[in-house]
Amino acid sequence: MNPQMSLAIQNIIDVHMLIEDVFTGRDQGESLQALLGSFDKTFKMVTIQGASMNAQQASELFSKNRGVRPSLVIEIRNIQPLFECDGNTYWIQYLEHQTLAGKENSRTSTVCIKIEDGKYHWLYLHETPILVA
Repeated sequence: MNPQMSLAIQNIIDVHMLIEDVFTGRDQGESLQALLGSFDKTFKMVTIQGASMNAQQASELFSKNRGVRPSLVIEIRNIQPLFECDGNTYWIQYLEHQTLAGKENSRTSTVCIKIEDGKYHWLYLHETPILVA
């Protein structure tokens, strides 16, 4: 595996640690700024509800929801590199498993991360819920 792809995969884990810190309130402000810095200004996302979100909306979502899920635990599983283009842009799919107040849910996510000058820029994220019958 390309070393840059390995760095992009690690970034997925790191960003989700920041998300967990923000939602649980453990961030003390530092995690929020690092998290928001991960999203490129052109960032686009499709949420598990099917809504579209841009970088500004993602920033507002995280800023408004600091500490609202103190028991949240996020685990990243089944990471699969999908595609590399231009030598610095990586498409990766993974399963995000969340536990909140004893309830569990999972989603399959596909992310596009660009690495430039040692910085990670999330360009696109598409989340698809995994429904349990």
